[in-house]
Amino acid sequence: SGSGSHTHFAAVSLFEAAGAKALDVPFGAAQVLPALLGGHIDAVVQLPAAVAPNVASGALRVLGVLGAARDPLFPDAPTALEVGVKMASMDLWRGVAVPKGTAPEVIARLAAAVQAAVGRPEFTSAGRKFGFVPAYLPAAEFGLLIVREDQFLARQMQALGLAKPR
Repeated sequence: SGSGSHTHFAAVSLFEAAGAKALDVPFGAAQVLPALLGGHIDAVVQLPAAVAPNVASGALRVLGVLGAARDPLFPDAPTALEVGVKMASMDLWRGVAVPKGTAPEVIARLAAAVQAAVGRPEFTSAGRKFGFVPAYLPAAEFGLLIVREDQFLARQMQALGLAKPR
């Protein structure tokens, strides 16, 4: 999906951990699946929801998932770790952030609302439909996750020549 994208970093991590060499061919989102389905490229690393319809139709097969756990859209597809590829988990997450200095009571109220929304059956149902697994982390834990991911991605970007060493 392009240099510096989540799928680019996931592919790099996979090939690095597996000791494999691959030619990275950046594609726009609308080009990668037609290229794969047309036999112009051999494989893709893509977000689950992007390939789900083609997997359901039998046109594509998922070889594995690069997250910490099996993906609910593809419960029969093993994780990289399950097949012996020891790599960093490449889970894609989203979150809610507020400006520095936001009052603690505002943060607490917002966090409670997000936690309640994530716990609702409708949100879980939407997750199944759109290919995501609802999860909630308290603000402090989410902040630590962001720091760890930023450090990991900074190292990857430097190794790929996408960023200068700090």
